[in-house]
Amino acid sequence: MKNCFAIVGTFLLMMSFQTLLAQELNVYRLNWRELHNKKQVAFISLSESYSLSEHPDSLAVPSVATMKIDDAEYLTLTGAYRTRFLAGTHLTDADRVFVYDYSIDSLLTFLVKDINVVACFEGYGGEKDFPYSQYHYQIGFNIPTMFLKGFSKYYQHVFACVGRVNPFVQGQMKPIAWRKSQAAIALGPDGSITDPETKIIYALDQKYEFKFGGLHYILQDLLTHKELNGRRLQVYNEASKALVCERIFRDGEGTSCAPLNFMNPEGGNEINQWTGKLFKNKPSAVFGFLYISFGCESITFLGPRETDLIVRCDNRH
Repeated sequence: MKNCFAIVGTFLLMMSFQTLLAQELNVYRLNWRELHNKKQVAFISLSESYSLSEHPDSLAVPSVATMKIDDAEYLTLTGAYRTRFLAGTHLTDADRVFVYDYSIDSLLTFLVKDINVVACFEGYGGEKDFPYSQYHYQIGFNIPTMFLKGFSKYYQHVFACVGRVNPFVQGQMKPIAWRKSQAAIALGPDGSITDPETKIIYALDQKYEFKFGGLHYILQDLLTHKELNGRRLQVYNEASKALVCERIFRDGEGTSCAPLNFMNPEGGNEINQWTGKLFKNKPSAVFGFLYISFGCESITFLGPRETDLIVRCDNRH
């Protein structure tokens, strides 16, 4: 009998693992919004995963023409509109929403059937755009704020995923504690490097390092015209000294270098860079090097053949 239980347990574990592998890894931000009535709401926008249509039988949001403008700011979608949203995102009421604040290691799980589908005005239009079309809305799941007490301010350290199996690993994310370093790093013949993507030539400046989980992180300031314009990250395996990841995080239109953790006490020691095992079927991750105005942040995985994962934040700047 014990062997039967062991076989069943192994089978269920294998089925869960196969389901996780088949489940596409889409990572979303948890949005915070204060409405005109001062009510604070939290929601996950899946607009980037949902194709809108102008056909009357496919509209995602009902007409708001007869509503007051403030009442049209935040809508709960029911009936045919909820059904269309779930069909359009290939979700069912049996799926789950996983909300993880990695800064406090707190994971919440909700059945889709138990939470509201909502449409929230995206905020960049005005009275001149009223009555709003469906393209003025972010569409997704409401997360009741009563469950989010203690979460990071404005949910800045929160990721969300939707599916049958929880993709998150808990308890392994850590803020990077940089220290100024003289660690060796590959230099150009004149103390400069050329960005292989943009062909910009950077002067190399201050270096920083951090060690965690058998990895050695080396970060270096990149200058143009004597001003910080980017940073290069190189991550090595401590034991083998092999390079496992290299990225350049560059300033640009809508992006700027985020302050480094614990390097500016006068600025309140803001925590931006995090690393550790975040997802079950991925290597360790690192992120938080850029402030982004246009677009969404990326999660970098620390493996030589891994591509960065863009977080779906529904940024409409």
